[in-house]
Formats: sequence, structure tokens, C-alpha cells
Amino acid sequence: MKRNPVLKKELKKLSDADMVLLDTDAKTAFDTVMLTVKSLTAKKYFGIIITANRPYNTLIEAYNKAGIDINKLFFVDCVTKQETPGKNVLFIGNTTALTNIAICIDECLQLSTKRFVLIDSITTMLLHNDAGILARFSHNLLTKLRMTKAIGILVTVDKNINKELYAELAQLCDIVIQI
Repeated sequence: MKRNPVLKKELKKLSDADMVLLDTDAKTAFDTVMLTVKSLTAKKYFGIIITANRPYNTLIEAYNKAGIDINKLFFVDCVTKQETPGKNVLFIGNTTALTNIAICIDECLQLSTKRFVLIDSITTMLLHNDAGILARFSHNLLTKLRMTKAIGILVTVDKNINKELYAELAQLCDIVIQI
């Protein structure tokens, strides 16, 4: 995991209920997400990770290796097709199941009062969802996070998404970080 002074500086500024659009390049996307999670869990935030890119088992291994306390995280795995939930994971197995993802986030928000929700790739979710539907989902999610005073982080890769969707997400967010 490489250090990134720009990201570290921007994450220090975050306060409860900030919404962040985090745009990174493909080469550093995974490290950027891991640095973000590590920074927020070190600040005693509880994290809800919506993973559209990597399966839970891969993330657990990488996070443990990076020294990230996985006891401060709950994962919604949209990659793995498995039915049995674990201690800190729910397997959805489908990035098009936006209603199920939203319900899971609602339930997870009850687990802590100081929390963040991170979607590791809006770019990947857009491959499987209509841009308009994904925009409505994102708008509803960010509104809910603001109301419950949780930090929201949406990750995009190389602005490689529909321009209108990117513009709408940037407008909904308080902070746009480009790495």
C-alpha cells in the first residue's frame, strides 16, 4: 500500500456527514480505497464497504496484511455468489441488486453512530446498471447518509463513467478528490 499525501490531507478534513466523490486511476484504485479505509478506521469510524470489484475473502486478506482492523468493518459483497452471511459480511452477489444493497446499508447504519459507507467502484456498478437508476440510487444513499450523519464515499476510476452521472455525483458530494 503506497502512501498518498494528497489523499491523506483531504481525508483529515472530513467530518461526519461529508459526501466524497473519490476519483482515482486504475493503477492505484485498490491502494486508494485501502488507504481511505485505513485512515477512517484509525479515526474510530465503523465502515460499511460495498464491494463491486473484489470478493470479501480477497479484501479480508489484503486488509489484514495492511493492518486494517476488520472488526471495524462490515462488507456487502456484490461479487461472490454465496448465500450464507458471515460475522461481518453479507453476500449479495449481484451489483444490480440495488434495493438489497440499500436495505443492507440501512441495517448496517444501526451498528454504530460514527460510521462511513464506501462504494469501491461506481464505475463497475455502472457496467451492470442503467446510469439513471444508479444516479437515483446514489442520490437516495447520499441523502440517507447525510440525514444519519455518516460519511459517504463513492469511488470512480478515471472518470470512466457516463459524463452526466459523474457531474450529478460531483454535484451531490461536498468534496471531490482526484488522485
